[in-house]
Amino acid sequence: MKIAFRQQATNFDCAPTSIINALKYLFTRKDIPPFVLQRIYKDCLDIEAFRGTSSGAMHDIAHWLNAYREQRFKQFAVKAQFIRGKQVHLRPNSKILRCIEERGAALL
Repeated sequence: MKIAFRQQATNFDCAPTSIINALKYLFTRKDIPPFVLQRIYKDCLDIEAFRGTSSGAMHDIAHWLNAYREQRFKQFAVKAQFIRGKQVHLRPNSKILRCIEERGAALL
């Protein structure tokens, strides 16, 4: 199935747009809770007058997505991990390549 990914609406919403595109890849439309979208936009646009996303916000949203469960959306379960520095590489057995090989989504 071909997935139509969202484009950024502004120069500042690359992080929430990327997260939502990853969710669109991983889940069907009916399996994504609306509250998740609200939380992504609310928490990600955290830099000076909503002009971008800090690494802290990305770390926090990853942690929140790991814990989020809603009874009406039983299919929605995310395992998110925030990596940085020397953990970010594409050598064999990297966390990024393992994620993609397991049909996950990696945001860089």
